[in-house]
Amino acid sequence: MKGSRIFIICITAMVIILFMVQLQMPKQFSWKPTFAHKDRNPFGCYVVDSILSHTMPMGYTVNAKSLYELSQSDRRQGVLIVSNQLELTETDYKSVKNILKRGGKVMIIGEEHYYGDLDSIMIEHFGICFSGNSRVFSLKGMKQKIENQSTDLQDTISWNDRDGIYPGRKYSVYNSLMGNSILTDTVKQIDYIAYYNEWSEAGGENGYGGNRWISKSSLLAARHKIGRGEVILVACPLVFTNYGMITANTAGYIHRLMTLMKDVPVTRTEAYMQTEEKAMTERSPLRYFLGQPPLRWALCLTLLTILIFMVFTARRRQRIIPVVKGPQNKSLEFIQLIGTLYFHKHDNTDLVRKKFIFFSEEIRRRLMVDVQDTNDNDHTFTILSRTTGMTYEDIATIIKDLRIVYYYEGNITSKEMRQYIDKMNKILMTS
Repeated sequence: MKGSRIFIICITAMVIILFMVQLQMPKQFSWKPTFAHKDRNPFGCYVVDSILSHTMPMGYTVNAKSLYELSQSDRRQGVLIVSNQLELTETDYKSVKNILKRGGKVMIIGEEHYYGDLDSIMIEHFGICFSGNSRVFSLKGMKQKIENQSTDLQDTISWNDRDGIYPGRKYSVYNSLMGNSILTDTVKQIDYIAYYNEWSEAGGENGYGGNRWISKSSLLAARHKIGRGEVILVACPLVFTNYGMITANTAGYIHRLMTLMKDVPVTRTEAYMQTEEKAMTERSPLRYFLGQPPLRWALCLTLLTILIFMVFTARRRQRIIPVVKGPQNKSLEFIQLIGTLYFHKHDNTDLVRKKFIFFSEEIRRRLMVDVQDTNDNDHTFTILSRTTGMTYEDIATIIKDLRIVYYYEGNITSKEMRQYIDKMNKILMTS
């Protein structure tokens, strides 16, 4: 008993120490871009969504509906997509057109990999698309630049003063957060919203196919009005994260972008994030359990159950009490065995004789008459006839035949044996 108690105390202490260590450990940030609504890490969107849900005049929500599902609504709405590896289908672009027909707005903040495919469906439909290779964020590289006091640590995002809403302004951003740019169609009327570093519409153009497709190598945000609707493309999605929102300089840039959709209720969809982007990077398995309320309760209940089990099973136990089986009634088995032996022996007369003895004893017990006594046949037959409902003559015939078989030295047939036994059973059942 003492050893069991020590064992319980040790296990409980180890569990408590483990929890305390995990809770006291410093939280480690994950710099993996997820853009997830519940991700509080630097490249999640928890802070962004929280602030926008309270600041957007017409409302701001987050769900996982596809563009097709959102396009089924008849209301005028705004749709926001944030992803660093966006892959839209022809169905998605048709859904975007349906949203635009109702006067809606679609803002896509992301990156795509067309690699010079200028016949892409995005630019064919809307006249703008993403261009160039995306940049993979490296925390180690950014730390090295900060330590080395590198001169190219930051880039400048410039807001175009021609938008008619805000005056021109510059925002300093770590260049590790910057990615590709935007490709435009010069035939269509495209509004240039923001660019980085020094840029002008007259310079930095690369012509393809008769100079129709123009790549503004520094263009970061552009919009194209289509009918009553509007498509807005924004490059460098890493800026549109918790890290960007908590940075005072960059937060102003995010608010200016969202101002373009202030006249419609905005829905940010998470349906187009990559699978690896949706997966939240956790620091340790135990921290993950503790961070999820249902799992935390399940873990606590499991540990409590184990503790209770240990307490009750650690009590001193006595020697196992043997189970003593009571005497069993083997009468039926004995009768079956004897009947089987007689049946295989084919001694039919002896079987009828023993049945007659049992029959006589049962009649004597019930009616107080002796069917074996031949001196008082009239009294015996009268009593049996009265109690069974059979005629006096039938009773007399049966009893006399049974007496003959009882004293018969030979052997009767199986058919005769069954007949005699059936007659005796009939009298017993009706008496």
